[in-house]
Amino acid sequence: MSIKFNWGTGIFIFIVMFLIAMLTVVFLSFRQNNELVEAEYYPQGIEYQKQIDRMAKAKLLSAPIAVEQVSGNLVLTYPEEFRTFGFDDGKVFFYRPSAEKADMLEVMQPDSTLSQTFSLSRFSPGKYVIKLSWSMKGEQYYDELPVMIRK
Repeated sequence: MSIKFNWGTGIFIFIVMFLIAMLTVVFLSFRQNNELVEAEYYPQGIEYQKQIDRMAKAKLLSAPIAVEQVSGNLVLTYPEEFRTFGFDDGKVFFYRPSAEKADMLEVMQPDSTLSQTFSLSRFSPGKYVIKLSWSMKGEQYYDELPVMIRK
C-alpha cells in the first residue's frame, strides 16, 4: 500500500502541522509569568499627578542624585540641599522589573559626605530602578534612577 502525495495530502499535512504549532504556542504562553507590575495600579494612576509634581521638585535641586558602582558597592550621592536644609525622612526602593522577589526597600541615610553605600552582594545582576522618595522642608520629592548591576 503506497500513499500518493497529492494536493489533498499536502493540505492535510499543512493543517496538522499548523495545529501542532498553535497548540505549542498556547502551551508555552500558559507557562509564562505574567505578574502585574503593581498590584493596585488603578488608585496609583489617580495619584500620579502628585507624583509628577514631586518629580518636578526633584529636578529643581542644585544637582541630581548620582549613582555609581565603586569596588563592590553601590553608592548614592545626594545634592548639597540635603546638608543645607536637612531632610525629614526618605526611602530608597530598589525595583527589579523582571523579578518582584528581588525588590528591596531601605531607609535614606546619607552620611557626612552626603553619600549612602549599599553592598552589591545583596543584589542579583541585572537592571534595577532606584525609586527615591523623601521630604525636605515639608515638601515631598521623588526621583527615579535606572542602574545596571554588574558583578
